[in-house]
Amino acid sequence: MKYAKLELNAAWNTYTCTEASDAEMLILGNMLADDVRDNALSYKQTLADDTLRGQNGNFVSMVKENDHVILSDLYSEKAVPTEFRIPQHAFEQLLDDWQEKICNVRPKELIIEQNDSAFIVETKD
Repeated sequence: MKYAKLELNAAWNTYTCTEASDAEMLILGNMLADDVRDNALSYKQTLADDTLRGQNGNFVSMVKENDHVILSDLYSEKAVPTEFRIPQHAFEQLLDDWQEKICNVRPKELIIEQNDSAFIVETKD
C-alpha cells in the first residue's frame, strides 16, 4: 500500500513528511506540508479556473491535464523527474480532507494512504 506519514512540529506548528512508501507519495506529502500548508483554497481555485494550467509551490509543481493533476518535484536531481498523476476529483477531495481534518484540527500525526485513485487520511493525536 502506498502511504505518506506526516508529523506536526509543535514549535513551528507545521507538518513534515517523515516517511513515504515511494517517490510519488513523498512528493505528495511534501506538497501538502510545504506548499499547501493552510492554503488548500488557493489550490482548489487553480483547479476550478479553466484559464490556469497549474500552480507551483516552494517544492512541487502542479499541472492540470485532461481531468488529472500531475505533481512533480521542482528540484529533482533526476534527468526525468518523478511525476505523480492523480485524478483531479481525487486530488480535490484530498485538499478538502486536508483542510477539514488537518488544518482545522492540527493532529500530531497523520497518514495518507492511496487506495486505487482515492486517498484516505487518518489522524492520530
